[in-house]
Amino acid sequence: MYADFAHATTVTDQVLTPLISLSLSLGEFWLGLEKMSAVAKDTDYILKVKFSDWRGDSETIQYPIRLGGEESHYALHIQETSNGNLESALATEASGLPFSTRDQDNDQKSDTNCAKHLSGGWWFSNCGRSNLNGRYFMSPPPKQRHQRKQGVFWKTWRGHYYPLKTTIMMIAPAVIENKS
Repeated sequence: MYADFAHATTVTDQVLTPLISLSLSLGEFWLGLEKMSAVAKDTDYILKVKFSDWRGDSETIQYPIRLGGEESHYALHIQETSNGNLESALATEASGLPFSTRDQDNDQKSDTNCAKHLSGGWWFSNCGRSNLNGRYFMSPPPKQRHQRKQGVFWKTWRGHYYPLKTTIMMIAPAVIENKS
């Protein structure tokens, strides 16, 4: 059984929310980093990500993960999988990426705040492989690249800054104990 912690088919709040708000909750769209950490901190979990495009195609990927707590800025530790390059949009060479927001620039790009530049908090390395917390664009997506890059995207699936229609992120224990 997976717990759905980020199901975004629409985004009503386009304001870049500070880390303190994201650590508590954004309601139906985000369980909150604090709650996610309480569930998955220092324990092996599976992160399953589902997304769909505007043509009706969908994709699902999954990773073994561990999530740090507030002291590590909710660092996401991902084990690389052998399912091809689709996952590489999140599972970069820099496992252990902290979560970045407009007010907490924790990404690896020294001259840019990725959360501010891409309109949403995320586990950024250098601003551009994925962002499932960007702005939601209705179809057709914006033609201008500078607008598209602020949207919800997963680079290795539909290309750089292709705005996704839906995203769902879920977690489940990596090992489920048999209690019979």
